[in-house]
Amino acid sequence: MTTYDDGAYHRMEVNKKTGFVTYGDYSSMTPIKSYTKRLTQSYNDLKKIGIPMDNTRFYYYNKDTSSVAYRGFVEGFPIFNQAEYGTARIQLVGDSIRQYNFSIYSLQVPVPSREKAKDIPTTQSMLDQLKAAGIDTNEISAVQLGYQWKQNKVSEEVIDLTPTWYIRYQGSWQTYESLLNS
Repeated sequence: MTTYDDGAYHRMEVNKKTGFVTYGDYSSMTPIKSYTKRLTQSYNDLKKIGIPMDNTRFYYYNKDTSSVAYRGFVEGFPIFNQAEYGTARIQLVGDSIRQYNFSIYSLQVPVPSREKAKDIPTTQSMLDQLKAAGIDTNEISAVQLGYQWKQNKVSEEVIDLTPTWYIRYQGSWQTYESLLNS
């Protein structure tokens, strides 16, 4: 972990192993109360800190934590992974402190895959499989079709995107395959 700070108002921590950055801006700012202004300000903040906005889209706003999240998208579908590559989250702590969480890794140039097309089960079929595996479907709060970000085994510079269902189960996103195997 490498930490940078200016001694008073700004602090940035970079995890060299994961490439995840936490940046805190503690300078006095005018409190942002409006939902629309928070979304606009978070978007402007992302551009200002250099997050590539080509394939980045608004993903959610959490009123309880005052967090705005953006996620990388490919072909209209979100990208998920365990290290949160391609995501950015801005949280308003108190009335004027902003905390930014983002990855230094992002998608650049898509390369056509040599993989065969992957069949994805229908939503109902996938939910039936989870229920048959003993998963309490009442604990599922969201279902999202997306891409799983996986490191390519041949090159560290390349990632593979695999389409799959993502399930928000007991408060965290998981692939439906990982839920079936748990």
